[in-house]
Amino acid sequence: MTGPRNTAYPYGFTIRRGGWLGDSCADPAATASNSVRLTDFVTGTTPWHEISRTFTTGSSDYFLGNFYLILENTTGGDAFVDEVSVREWDGRRAVGGEVLWKHRFAYHLYFDDRPAWRWDYALEKAAHAGVLIRPVVLEKNDWIANHLAADGSWIGGYYDLDNDRFYAAPNTAVRRYHEYFWRYLIARWGHSRGVHSWELLNEGDPFNGNHYAMADAFGQFMRRHNPSRHLVTTSHWHSFPMAELWVNADYSHVDYADIHEYACCGMLYAGWANNIDYPLATEDRPAYVYGGTGHAVRIPGNVQFYNAGSTPRHLTIRGAGEWVIRYRMKAEAFTGTCDYGIPNTFAGPRLMWILDHATPNERSNVVPTSASGQSFLCSAPAGTYDWRTFDSRYLHDGSTPAPISARLILSDDNFHTLSLWFQNSFGTGGTAWIDEVELIAPDGRVAYLNGSFDRTSLLEDSALLTAALSWQIGGRALTGPRRPVTRGEVAIGTASDYRGDAAHDQSRDKQGIWLHNFIWSQINAGGLYELYWDAENIRRYNLYPHFKAYRDFMDGIPLNNGRYEDARAITAHPDLRAWGQADRSAQRAHLWLSNRQHTWRNVVDNVAIAPISSTVTIPDMQPGLYQVRWWNTYSGTVTLTQTVVSAGNVITLWLPEPITQDVALQLERLWEHRLWLPLLRH
Repeated sequence: MTGPRNTAYPYGFTIRRGGWLGDSCADPAATASNSVRLTDFVTGTTPWHEISRTFTTGSSDYFLGNFYLILENTTGGDAFVDEVSVREWDGRRAVGGEVLWKHRFAYHLYFDDRPAWRWDYALEKAAHAGVLIRPVVLEKNDWIANHLAADGSWIGGYYDLDNDRFYAAPNTAVRRYHEYFWRYLIARWGHSRGVHSWELLNEGDPFNGNHYAMADAFGQFMRRHNPSRHLVTTSHWHSFPMAELWVNADYSHVDYADIHEYACCGMLYAGWANNIDYPLATEDRPAYVYGGTGHAVRIPGNVQFYNAGSTPRHLTIRGAGEWVIRYRMKAEAFTGTCDYGIPNTFAGPRLMWILDHATPNERSNVVPTSASGQSFLCSAPAGTYDWRTFDSRYLHDGSTPAPISARLILSDDNFHTLSLWFQNSFGTGGTAWIDEVELIAPDGRVAYLNGSFDRTSLLEDSALLTAALSWQIGGRALTGPRRPVTRGEVAIGTASDYRGDAAHDQSRDKQGIWLHNFIWSQINAGGLYELYWDAENIRRYNLYPHFKAYRDFMDGIPLNNGRYEDARAITAHPDLRAWGQADRSAQRAHLWLSNRQHTWRNVVDNVAIAPISSTVTIPDMQPGLYQVRWWNTYSGTVTLTQTVVSAGNVITLWLPEPITQDVALQLERLWEHRLWLPLLRH
């Protein structure tokens, strides 16, 4: 505890029955100036009373020592201490604020001066610097809240926890205490330009409806009473309850979604590939590479299962019309046994889909389905065959339409959960492989599933770490919640655990390649905003300039106009990534082009990275004269400005020079085709 030197303090506490209170300065070796021992020997039964002393700090005293509450020579009964207070003394009375933090044990009945002042200071500095902060409001599973009944009376023993008391219902004492605090937030900090939004609590129960209801009530309260209308969210210790919370209309007052997900602990790959386990496995296929990944899911025919290896739980779709499930499969000597008179040659594996799982509206079927649309019948070819395409709109032959009842058709524009599974209900031997699984929306857009089962490690490729999740659940993603999404906690660990960034090989990357790629890959069109958790290596190597370079590049790009979408850029080299967005109404675009081999892992391992010389093409851009600004992504400066002419609906650009790292560009149309063509003729 800090305080002014050469100042007298009253040092008091309220006690009932037996014992004495002292601090570390009561040690015999302590200086006389700040030594104090409050002694109040009591026996029997006494009323509440107050004991106080004063002490004076010396010129060399900067901190107060610790406090100790000690019972001596007691044999029975109880002693109660309610409050311990230290305040400055002017010779007649206590003045100034409370020095101690949590000086009253009934912590739910007052607002603490010290932490409140710290937030005053932090938010004032943040506002001055143009920085926004998302304060966490409540402590999840608060011990006091968990031990108060609806009427405010004490309930439960020391270890009893009923989190539903903390996730308080309306008209309960705990809800009222929460509302008192929410009102205090508005009164003290609701004006602050340093507040981005309020996070109800940190990592609450991800599948507790009472948590959702309290978060929604918090949002309603802040909308009703806070003129500044700061946004509201909450967070969970695992998972992303998309259907349960983030797209649930019952909780519409929670303004944006949040996920905590680290690159560690078995989360090695992106999307669907991260969920593939026994008896399935991804394997290399050097003899045939479809889509360039060289991976497929291997299905052993002699290991029967009804479903395995599902897509992520949070997969949600929205959009009336037919959604298409398409994939490629090959088989080698796959055998099986069919019932109901179906030939055994149709005992092959297949994909199964389940819509609105575990709800009254659940629907499911298989791809390819049977001629009758009955999913329990054999319907996929067995035997030996090369790669073939299967489509949910057709039977196994790829041309006969499947029954309408067996197809994935949505009649409304509501959110629906969807899961895809590998199914092998009839196999007895041989092997099959499935690859390039696609989920296609009625408007032709393709959802990101990692259906090519790319096994690029998220631990080593920090660009993919953010982009892959953004494509799945970002606010602009096809399978996202259609609202802003942040990842409130993310960091890179090892395959088995997370021990902090400084404890593994990321700490060898003194240039901050991991951070550079992580920041710049947020240029993707998914719409996920990242908050990196562990800043140890950022501070150690002063990696902050990476943030500024990206900020300088993005400054002035009006992403909030609602017109930006995926640029859909195409490169002529498989190792050249081109991620970014385009406003095709204004004919503007911005891209980050990176050599996918330039990962922090390859850098620290001194892997030679071949330079790439290639082109990038941006489709669906109107003809005209365009200005292109090429940026150095490390310095955050423009290195080259070009003008290019496009007479068609695509713009193709050559990299200014071969790259081993990355480069960024901004594209903007200067003149329309009809304006500049006569000028060129003259």
